[in-house]
Amino acid sequence: MDATRLVVLQRRIIAGFAIMAALGALVELAMLRHFKSGSQLVPWFVLALVILAAVAHWARPGAATAWIGRAIGIVALLGGAYGVYEHIQSNLNTAALSIKWADTWESLPWIQQVYEAATGGAGAAPPLAPGFLGLAGLMLIAATLGTGGRADGSEKPSRPLRGDAISEDAQ
Repeated sequence: MDATRLVVLQRRIIAGFAIMAALGALVELAMLRHFKSGSQLVPWFVLALVILAAVAHWARPGAATAWIGRAIGIVALLGGAYGVYEHIQSNLNTAALSIKWADTWESLPWIQQVYEAATGGAGAAPPLAPGFLGLAGLMLIAATLGTGGRADGSEKPSRPLRGDAISEDAQ
């Protein structure tokens, strides 16, 4: 197998991992019944976009699908980070209402409150579940990196890179 085909295969495998991560996150959202408000529907929409972009880039690797995939991947990555923050914030806000923490929450140091909220020790929101959204986005970005817009998905630059010691004959 030549290098170009290997790179295309690796990108498709990474895109497949992005699809699997997104599908897993959708199953998790369904099991958690994460559809009770408009804001809870946002990750459903973004994960669907990740799947569509990964499939599109898998089927037709090129500049257009790469740029769209990267843009959606960045949105998913940032959305996942924001979701982790929101879940931790929700846990911080609701921990004092639980029987476990009702008497002691306010007396805990702030850093311990954050630790408990971020590790699932306090609150009901799963703190790292939104990370799957970010992971799917990151894999989608990785699957599209280096795609130079050629139909075969290769990454041969249109001009030599500065400082590139490789001659045209060696490529």
